[in-house]
Amino acid sequence: MTVNTLLCAALARLMEATGNYRSGQLRITCAVSLRRLIERTYDRSFRNYLVPSSIRLKAGQETPALLRNLHKAFGRARSDRQLGTELGRLETLLPLLRLKPLRGPARSLLNRCQGTNACYSNPGRIEEDFTSFGSDAHRTQSYVGFGCLVPPTISFCTPPPSTAACSWTWSTAARPSAISTESSPHPFSKPCDSCWTRCKTRPGDDAKMMSYAIATAVTLLFAYLLFIAARLGYFGRLSLLASWDDRVDRALEFAARRHGDRELVELAQPLAWTGEQHWSAPLILETAKKLSSCWHHLGVGEGDRVAIYKANQFDYFLFSVAALRIGAIAVPINVNVAAETAAGYMQRLGVRLLVSDGGGWQKLAALDEGQLPDCLSQVILTDTPQHAAGARVHSLAALLNEPLPAAPERRRGGEDPLYIVHTSGTTGVPKGVILKQEGIAQSLRSIVLFNPVSTRDLACFALPLNHQVSHLYLHGVLLMGVRCIVDGELSAPALVRQLRERKPSVFFGFPITYTRLLEAGVTEQPLDSVRIWGTTADASHEVQQRALIPHGSFFTRLGIPVKGSLFVDGLGSSEVGIAALLRIATPWTRHFGRRVGRRTPLGPEIKIADADGTPVAKGKSGG
Repeated sequence: MTVNTLLCAALARLMEATGNYRSGQLRITCAVSLRRLIERTYDRSFRNYLVPSSIRLKAGQETPALLRNLHKAFGRARSDRQLGTELGRLETLLPLLRLKPLRGPARSLLNRCQGTNACYSNPGRIEEDFTSFGSDAHRTQSYVGFGCLVPPTISFCTPPPSTAACSWTWSTAARPSAISTESSPHPFSKPCDSCWTRCKTRPGDDAKMMSYAIATAVTLLFAYLLFIAARLGYFGRLSLLASWDDRVDRALEFAARRHGDRELVELAQPLAWTGEQHWSAPLILETAKKLSSCWHHLGVGEGDRVAIYKANQFDYFLFSVAALRIGAIAVPINVNVAAETAAGYMQRLGVRLLVSDGGGWQKLAALDEGQLPDCLSQVILTDTPQHAAGARVHSLAALLNEPLPAAPERRRGGEDPLYIVHTSGTTGVPKGVILKQEGIAQSLRSIVLFNPVSTRDLACFALPLNHQVSHLYLHGVLLMGVRCIVDGELSAPALVRQLRERKPSVFFGFPITYTRLLEAGVTEQPLDSVRIWGTTADASHEVQQRALIPHGSFFTRLGIPVKGSLFVDGLGSSEVGIAALLRIATPWTRHFGRRVGRRTPLGPEIKIADADGTPVAKGKSGG
């Protein structure tokens, strides 16, 4: 056990204590000296030949295991293979560091990839004058010091101090053990009667160096673009688009196969009828099948309408999925819709089964006898005790405890309606919008394509869960494997606390929620974790966007030293089943006004027209 191992273990413990590494890996860049690895005579030369070498350690290890694994990691870091790899990386970086326009991005990328770097503990860079190193007959042509990691040591040409009659050239593209040796008293020297001539620049070297620099720059640019694509989850999402069969009614099976038992949904508030707060795709699938059996047991069949009118909770999604699996049509209704309006809406749609809770059913039961839908044959209450069930009103807990047979599942075609959702009602009575399977599948493909998220993200959904966009995005996160916290209470102080404590990277809420967040002082909280703010339904005001865009880490996570986030605003969701228009605001956005954005990828065709239906010019307001 060496002192370096103990110091590195202390560094690992400090990283665990000050960062969120408990369930991940520690990245440490240690400094490996080449002096004794080359030859012991080099131990008497200038002070160091340090090469950065990466170490990865599992976080949360016990101290004996940590020391043991560190000792092994240092051994691997000193191996020929890893040293050759690290030296090759440094050589690749040299042209970028020599070209002034690329020096800043190269340093930024290098710092981004280092992790916590022990090399920076080396006091200062080596800036000594090496012109007198060796002999007058063989002067040093150039050198780059192995001090701190930037600038890195790439190559130098000089005679060793003990051999004045010959010179050697060390190219870091090769491993130390693989550098060529010839019959010479020194393993890195070769006979040379005109070392000065060999070390001078040959004709055409500048052009070769420039070609090499350009090729390296293009390669690194391509590598950086691949890094961005991976960071934003494009590879996983493109793989999803290529493998999914557009079966919304079987999306849970697809998600269960793709993501297994990984937790994808966390509820901020528990449901009244189940103690589960952490949901994986298989658990959601199993629960949906049990609920389907309950619906089928009460006579729900193909084409029947199943309405949900209750408190804003995640089970809106569960009850809807259970209905569409047996061929029924889900009809989620916002519980804030007045009881008489909701009853009339259900009557027009011919709802057969209503799933509600005590609060929602109490509002409907208070109506006059003639106002209740006469098509409504069964009612299920989610928070009613088992013994309180009646002939028409059933307890969900009691139904789930019955040994019911599995319900026959119906295959849904592209033209089959899955949902009937309602508009906001701002222009009168809420209207029903029929969402077919092929339309929902197209919308899902669209949100998978344009949302730059990956399985590393943690999303916070603060939405009315009856809304079609909530069902669309819940299907989306299950398909993509993005973890999300579902908060149905929509309390601004609770959401601010959630942003501060859980540190989500994506926040999705309606504009009214953002207004309440600003009133609750959200901008006074640390919001560095957030990459994307998302909204839809109503038009988002630029006051909200300007206040939140300066906060966050969308760009810094991509290695760009700019603080800020994206604000993604969608319009037109209820009527067409997706945000038909998409507008993305960034820290560089200067024009807000009445701009509605551009057509959503894979979305419907858009036309901006005046009051007579005539298309208006770009940048002009419609009628």
